[in-house]
Amino acid sequence: MKTENKRTVTHIVKQLLNLSIKEIDHVIGNNHYDYLMDVKEYVELSSTFKSDYWKIVNRVVDNGYVYLKTNEVIRLIRDKIKTEIYKRIKESPVPNIPKNLQYLVGIVKNRPLPRAPLESSQLTTYPPCAMRVIARSEANENLSHFERFFLTAFLLKTGKSVEDVIKFFSTSPDFNEKVARYQVEHIAGLKGGRKAYNVPDCKTLFSQSLCYKDESCNGISHPLQYGKRYVKRGEKSSDRKGHIPKEDF
Repeated sequence: MKTENKRTVTHIVKQLLNLSIKEIDHVIGNNHYDYLMDVKEYVELSSTFKSDYWKIVNRVVDNGYVYLKTNEVIRLIRDKIKTEIYKRIKESPVPNIPKNLQYLVGIVKNRPLPRAPLESSQLTTYPPCAMRVIARSEANENLSHFERFFLTAFLLKTGKSVEDVIKFFSTSPDFNEKVARYQVEHIAGLKGGRKAYNVPDCKTLFSQSLCYKDESCNGISHPLQYGKRYVKRGEKSSDRKGHIPKEDF
């Protein structure tokens, strides 16, 4: 299975992204490396990463190539794959819709946004957008950079500590405690510019395909408003559906 996954990654990098990469099976110290990537392409792919972990001075470089593990290559190419897919979709010709089917366009545009198919009884008090990302993380799925940013900012703003958030992400397939701690502390305003990041609003989440609105979201424009409107209606905090718990993440 590991060999098949490695071949798949290699195929994507070479055929879809047209990048220079070589498969290797090399051990340096306690680290096992699977790939060599051209140093120029590595610098370009990692240029948007803020963590020192990805800086070229902290990588093993030899003869113009950077040594990488499979999970590192996957992380490097993730955003480029999204960009490439979006580019191809945008450049694809828009098919002409037959006149007898054009009325369906209006129906699709006005249909309700999909519900988040979640069943966790412990997390029913979070807004659907946060529920969705949490469920994906608990299923050991790799979250996008924006999903991680959103969930981290949301949890910090709802009372979770830096340690709580790091502990939650510790089960992720590509978890690296040093990298995770830096990112969480940076979002919390403890690193870098010392300014805590705000939670993205509903409009931004929708633009990133992370909005899973249902009737409980009516009347709000921000995830952090999800529980507050129930207080205004005079409901008890222990009974209101939108209450954000302080315990049991």
